[in-house]
Amino acid sequence: MKKLIAVLTAFLFLGFASLGFANGFTDFDIVDDGCDGNADGTDVDVFFIDCSFGDCFVGVILCGDLDDKAKYRLHFDTTAPFFDDDADCLTTSDDTSMYRPRSLAENDGKLTGPVAFDTSFADDLLVWLFDYEALGVSAGDYFAVWVDVHKRGVQDRAPNTDDIDGCAKPQDYTEVLNIQLQP
Repeated sequence: MKKLIAVLTAFLFLGFASLGFANGFTDFDIVDDGCDGNADGTDVDVFFIDCSFGDCFVGVILCGDLDDKAKYRLHFDTTAPFFDDDADCLTTSDDTSMYRPRSLAENDGKLTGPVAFDTSFADDLLVWLFDYEALGVSAGDYFAVWVDVHKRGVQDRAPNTDDIDGCAKPQDYTEVLNIQLQP
């Protein structure tokens, strides 16, 4: 129920997502990763992105409250090649935004990367808000996005990336959220 309320709150904040299709991709994508790991603030439950209103809204619902010793990283792949064709498990991330809470009590988290971050919605909801032009993309362009959580090593990735090919980094369109910005 908590997950449903968080997702509905995010959609009400944005309005309803545009579901216009272009080349098989939309300006909205979501994955229900499920609480498949530690079932705490290092485990991603739901991950979504909506760019249907000009700016992009990325939400990560965790399986527990934010962990002040974790790093939450949002990866963007904006230029071809989008995946490592040699299958040597390299990352193709062109940019990364990272949030590290440090001290949740003092709200003095550290943010790096090209996009703004907001934790004011709920203790288990990470929110990034950004103008997609900050990534160097424009209307009609495609980009991929994925998230991972680090705490003494990688704890979780969403979407999961190791089930298909054994690589920890995305190697296929099914291992990222795919966005086609609408003109």
